[in-house]
Parts: sequence; C-alpha cells; structure tokens
Amino acid sequence: MTLAVACLAAFALAWAAGANPRLLATVRLRWTGLVLGALVLQLAIFALRVRLPWGISTTEAHIASYLLLIAFAARNQRVPGFALAGIGLGCNAAAIFLNGGRMPVSVQAWAESTGVSIGAHAGRVYNNVAAMNSSSHLRFLGDVFAIPLWGAQNRSASPGALQGQACALTLDQSYTLHEIT
Repeated sequence: MTLAVACLAAFALAWAAGANPRLLATVRLRWTGLVLGALVLQLAIFALRVRLPWGISTTEAHIASYLLLIAFAARNQRVPGFALAGIGLGCNAAAIFLNGGRMPVSVQAWAESTGVSIGAHAGRVYNNVAAMNSSSHLRFLGDVFAIPLWGAQNRSASPGALQGQACALTLDQSYTLHEIT
C-alpha cells in the first residue's frame, strides 16, 4: 500500500515538474514475470492462506518469493533507480532471512500504526511479520516506522521499504524528465 502511494506521489511530482509520463512506457525491464510470481506467491500464502504442496512451509515460500525479487533486481540493476531498489531489497531480505522468514516489527511502531496497545503486540506473529524482541537480528532494518495510512492493516515500514519507494521516485523522474536516447 505504501509503495502505491509513493508511486502516485512520484508521478504527481514528476508531472508537476513538467515530465512526460508516457516516457515510462520506454522503460525496458527484464524478467518481470519474477515480480508477478513473487506477488502471487505472497498473496497465496498470506492473503488467501493456500495450503502449499510437498510440505513447503509458509516461511520457505516467503523466502522463495524474496529470491525471485532479488533475481529480478539483479537482472535490472542497470536501469536507473534499480541500484537503490536493490539495496533496499537486500536490507529487507537480510532482515527476513535472518529472522526465520519474517520481518521483525517494532512493537511500538506496530501499536502506533494499528491503534492497539503495545502489550497486545508483544510476542505476536502475523502473516509475514513478527514482533521484535531481544533475539531479533538486524532490528534496525526491521519495520521500525509507523506509517499513518487509512485503511491499511499493518502500516509500518522498514528502511529497506522506504528505499524501495525512493527508487520509484528515482525511476519515475529519470524516465519522465528526460527523453530516452
């Protein structure tokens, strides 16, 4: 949800600066099916709660979805803005991989973003996140910022997610403010 808002803000800012949004159509991303695959996989395991075949755990599927995204980012690293996105993705992946397949969430940010008391979140696991505690690895890369977005269930963000949003702004401005040669 926050990425969608960041993309819309990036488009609006670039358009206000005189950009031509039609030039975004000239961006040539490769292996885009990997992003779709990662999205479908995460929706299946977290939103639809699909039972996975062959004893594959939700954690393994979540990690696999990040491996798909890492492959996509690596393949498109020369596209303006993707180096920044790759760093953000790498930060998120490291935090998730080292914390058993779940993003650690600051209990305070979780409470602020949901309006529920801090005590209600301590020790809690929800979908692809888990409440941060003293044994969480790379806590500074976890979801530590409360994002006030109406209607979203988990409105916290990690430094890596914010970096990914900066990538959307960079990509949008790089391709719409200047003609592609």
